[in-house]
Amino acid sequence: SGIFFTLMVGQDCKEPEPVGPPPEWRDTCMYLWGDVLHSMLTLYQTITLESWAEAIARPTARFKPWILPFILWFQWVTTFGLLNVIVGVICESTL
Repeated sequence: SGIFFTLMVGQDCKEPEPVGPPPEWRDTCMYLWGDVLHSMLTLYQTITLESWAEAIARPTARFKPWILPFILWFQWVTTFGLLNVIVGVICESTL
């Protein structure tokens, strides 16, 4: 998923204004989605639910509104999957 977000959002961060983001958001776009490592760190921040709406979803949705369902889907699947594993380990260890 880091590669997907880098290709869908990060590649356009380098483009000029008609295709790419406005100049005031270009640095933030490169910081969040500029390469695969930054995209993976951004997605990790989304999983931990640490200011994901203010720092990630809203700025990205201003530039690419169609990517918001993908961010929400990723967050929903990974957060509930991680919670399921943690609860499973706790229940298994107590039995």
